[in-house]
Amino acid sequence: MMLPAPADQPRRRRTHAEAAFDVLRTLLRGHMLWAAGGGLSLDSLSGLIDAPPAIVRSAIERLIADGVVSLHPATSTLRLSDATLSEMRPVVTLH
Repeated sequence: MMLPAPADQPRRRRTHAEAAFDVLRTLLRGHMLWAAGGGLSLDSLSGLIDAPPAIVRSAIERLIADGVVSLHPATSTLRLSDATLSEMRPVVTLH
């Protein structure tokens, strides 16, 4: 999560790449801390990312297009894709 900027400093505009990183970081934290197969609603996610909604939406669309995250259409829940989760699993080498 991003901390809000102090009131006396102007907010810096976040790039799409920073917003995508924040989305992934938030989903990874949720995956590691709470639910391995869980996700996060789009409404909840938008409150956790310090970027304009249009930038967050664009970043999410790109992550979905790249297959990094998936969106459940009925619940509007975003989660790490199965492909991403499989790449995160440790490789076990038997000797």
